[in-house]
Amino acid sequence: MTRRGTNESKNIWQILTLALALVFSGATLAQEAAEEGDEAADLDKIAVTGSRIKRTDLEGPAPIIIIDQQQMAERGYTTVYEALSDLTINNGFKFEGAEAALFTPDVQTINLRGFGVGNTLTLINGRRLANYPAAYQASNTVFSYGAIPVAAIERIEILATGASAIYGSDAVAGVINIILRQDIDETTVNALWGTPTETHSTRGDLRFQLVNGKTFDRGSYTLTAEYSNRSSITGADYDQYDNEQDDYPYGQGVYNRTILLLDQFKSAFGIFPRYRDPAEIFGTSGQAACDQSDAGLVYAFRPGAGYFCGDPNQGSASINFQNEKESFSIYFNGKLEIGDGGTEVFTDLMYYNSNSKSANGFIFISEDVLDLTADDTIDFGFNDWYLTQILYNEDMVGMDLDEKFDDQAYTAVLGIRGVFGETTDWELSANYSSAKYDSARPWLKWRETIDNMLGAWLGTSFFGDDWWSGGSLPGENLSNGIGIPANVYGPTNAGLQEAVGIQSYSNKTTDLFIQYTMSGDLWEMPAGPISYAFVAEYEDETLKFFPDALTLQSPPTTDAYGDPISGLTGSGWYRLTGYTGDGDRQRWSVGGELRFPLLDTLTLNVAGRYDDYDGQSTSFGGDFTPSFSMEYRPIRSLLLRGGYTSSFAAPDMAQVYVQTGVFTAGFDYVQCQEQYEFVNGTTDGFDTADCDSGSIFAQLVGAQTFGEPPLDAETGNSWWLGFSWDITDDLSLTVDYTNMTLDQRVNQQSIQGLLNDDYSCYIGEAPTNTPCDVVDKQVIRGLDPLSGVSFIENFYFTSINQFEDKGEYIDVGLTYNLVTEFGIFNFQGDYNNVLSHTRKLTPESATQNLKSDPITGGWDPRSSFAGTISWSYRDFSAALTGIYRGSTTVFNCTTANGGCVGNVTGENYYETENWWVDSYTTFNLTATYNWTDQFLSRLRIVNLFDESPPWDDTMQFFDEPWYNIFVYPGSGIGRYAALELEYTF
Repeated sequence: MTRRGTNESKNIWQILTLALALVFSGATLAQEAAEEGDEAADLDKIAVTGSRIKRTDLEGPAPIIIIDQQQMAERGYTTVYEALSDLTINNGFKFEGAEAALFTPDVQTINLRGFGVGNTLTLINGRRLANYPAAYQASNTVFSYGAIPVAAIERIEILATGASAIYGSDAVAGVINIILRQDIDETTVNALWGTPTETHSTRGDLRFQLVNGKTFDRGSYTLTAEYSNRSSITGADYDQYDNEQDDYPYGQGVYNRTILLLDQFKSAFGIFPRYRDPAEIFGTSGQAACDQSDAGLVYAFRPGAGYFCGDPNQGSASINFQNEKESFSIYFNGKLEIGDGGTEVFTDLMYYNSNSKSANGFIFISEDVLDLTADDTIDFGFNDWYLTQILYNEDMVGMDLDEKFDDQAYTAVLGIRGVFGETTDWELSANYSSAKYDSARPWLKWRETIDNMLGAWLGTSFFGDDWWSGGSLPGENLSNGIGIPANVYGPTNAGLQEAVGIQSYSNKTTDLFIQYTMSGDLWEMPAGPISYAFVAEYEDETLKFFPDALTLQSPPTTDAYGDPISGLTGSGWYRLTGYTGDGDRQRWSVGGELRFPLLDTLTLNVAGRYDDYDGQSTSFGGDFTPSFSMEYRPIRSLLLRGGYTSSFAAPDMAQVYVQTGVFTAGFDYVQCQEQYEFVNGTTDGFDTADCDSGSIFAQLVGAQTFGEPPLDAETGNSWWLGFSWDITDDLSLTVDYTNMTLDQRVNQQSIQGLLNDDYSCYIGEAPTNTPCDVVDKQVIRGLDPLSGVSFIENFYFTSINQFEDKGEYIDVGLTYNLVTEFGIFNFQGDYNNVLSHTRKLTPESATQNLKSDPITGGWDPRSSFAGTISWSYRDFSAALTGIYRGSTTVFNCTTANGGCVGNVTGENYYETENWWVDSYTTFNLTATYNWTDQFLSRLRIVNLFDESPPWDDTMQFFDEPWYNIFVYPGSGIGRYAALELEYTF
């Protein structure tokens, strides 16, 4: 653990002030040497992300980062996602990845500035595409970068500010524009083989690329194809993760409790041991009892609890560091000039298909058994009551339990462009894209689980859980009854096979995007022409998320004997919920830009855009977003820039149309008071502090379900100030300060907050957040006819426009080239510092410090750096890249007893304010040799020194892999080496 100082922001401002002083002093000196008659060369104008007006300079009024094919190769990146992940401005954590295995474990997303994965706009050749067709964390759709073939990429342009005035919705934290190749006149074949170096056995990855193109007098075509086959990498492949019992870095670990019988009365009264020893149950050795399952289980012990049967292949050994994946993609670009006026028709076609799977080691059942034929074990005068838990692994089930994904995406663009007069470019294009997603995973079916394993429903326990007979009653004869130890510990049979099914999704998103643009010069001014750009767009998006039939069904209402069950929640799958949704949205937009050269050294840029959305998917309707920016060049080599732009994010379609459910716990104060009144005959003396929490199943739906307006847009702004200085022909420096604000951010309603409002309405007080008439629609109650006590039949919550995000950032870039007789040296470095990042959940609530508060913070690194030193000499070149991520707050930190305490020292980090986890630095090395003008070989080594991500000693043994997987996804792979061969003809 490390402790960082509190004056970091102050120091950054001092550095910025010094840098600005150096800039202005250097500008003064250089102005004397500048030749007044020196004019820029007649360069071709290009469009750069952030403006539709073409210009000759890459650096403009807004900061931009460019990554090309050579840089990706130098830094060792083999995918688009890898290149974007190491951006210094990609400093926000993500909830998905191979290790997380949550709702969308196969998606690859970016979180610029920590403003959320949905608030960065991604474009392909300046056009929008359909989002990934799955609900990220069941709340919104995102763009997945796994579908973009590296072979097709010319460069990636990243705009580091908001740009809604240019591009519309979602361009809040930035814009990523992926420019694909065209006008190629050669054929290149490339083969790559790679593997992690520290695994127990070789885990090889393959990639083959073909790039072919031809230019003609009146046109050209470009074709790229890419095939990759990636191996699964799990914790079992590594010494430090292959045994959770031995590898836990902060003491003795414990195996997963694969077969467990927990005495509930002993647990409630803190009597040791709570677990029922399988050795005592069967009168054999413990290992012999565990061997009955034929599933490779071991007799294990957990301090403070007792003995159980554990699976050494679960826990840290089963973590996915990389999902197995096979993919194929193809991209075609064609252009043809028609007529003699320079008019050109063009098309872009792209197809992607992948099949992948995420290792899923088990499916589970965990239920309370009330054995009416036996007494409890502590003479409480009650029947025997215990929890049975079984984690069925693949040997027990007799089938592959991996979750499988099939992704397909295709895009077709058809367009025409030309020139009006000599200065006006125009383009009309239609872009249709579609993404499909199919997933499947084994799971238990509710009906068959009850019939084969659970038996008679015997009511609800003191903990609010269901009581089942589990086959313990005479004559039940359940094939896999969990109340019979011989069934629990013995080999599984046909009853389990009958209960296992395949839970699946078949989702699709589409996007029809029609765009007309024109740009050029209006008239000449003394300092140059006034330039303009105009854009008109129409977009039609659809979303269709279709789960299997059981996911759409409610749980059974009768037990194995036809008797009624009350209170089972979820879907037709055992203790499982899912998401479903179907909707569409239309938008039209118009926008324009003007570039005024006020002086030879001063340029003003003005832009504005109006977006209009249909009223079914948003209450936003239409709005206008402006932007203003300035460019000041006191000398040719120095650009001072600044600007302001409004930004907005229209409600994500998943937030409007997707419905899902969640299992959680909450305090139902209404029921608690009614129970108190039923027992005592009065409410006198009732105190909500005496209420216990109970299980709640809540369903997330759109606000329009209750007759309320759909979500409003998230709105905000960003402004920036900085400079770009070519100090010499070989040395350049950029420094930019960026300030971002986003209001009315969408957040899911607090489930407990809604329960609190329900209670306020019940006792006649004003609710805090939700009006009583709306509460009545969201909390639906039934009534027990015997006691008159109510219970929650249906509980609905929704997404609402609620909180505010603010952030301040410093970005620094430095490039230096040095030509010597020993070769050419180059350095390129980027640094980011989060000066502040705050959030307010409501206008009245306190400000949360997301940067450095361990309770309300977001684990974002406070600073980051990425730099590359390259050297080329004759036919050889090499590059060393360093990636630094600054310290983050610890993973487990709460104000509750035992929270934020180190497992080694026992230090309470919250009390000592020493709540930082160490920074993380890795290096990548590439070496390239050109054997001939046509043939080269390249060695790529990622994480050269096999640095492990910083372990966090607030994590318990079950928090494997004991580092923050949401900050460092995939880092457990360690050193990775790849050999690449390329031939061009």
